[in-house]
Amino acid sequence: FTEYLNLQVDLSYATSTKLAIGGGARLYVPLPIPWPWSLTGGTRLQYNSAPTTSGVPLTFIVSPGLSIFTGGGSIDLFVDYAAVGAQLGTTTFTIGWTSYFGGGAR
Repeated sequence: FTEYLNLQVDLSYATSTKLAIGGGARLYVPLPIPWPWSLTGGTRLQYNSAPTTSGVPLTFIVSPGLSIFTGGGSIDLFVDYAAVGAQLGTTTFTIGWTSYFGGGAR
């Protein structure tokens, strides 16, 4: 929506979760340094197609991180904490690339 807030939809596959579909939001807080870096707070609701011990296929994930902005996107480093649901208690470290369309990059 803005340079500081975006919404996302994702689709992934992993051997543990099988097919996963999710949606979430990220809030960027620029750091007071001369480089285009931001602290990032994210949340995601994810559906996993793999069978779960709880019987609930949804997981709510909280993702604090750091985003380093480049020309047309950002390099993102996150720690994903599964706060509620099928993957409760799991922690995942993520590095990724986000592409921006429509002038949203800082």
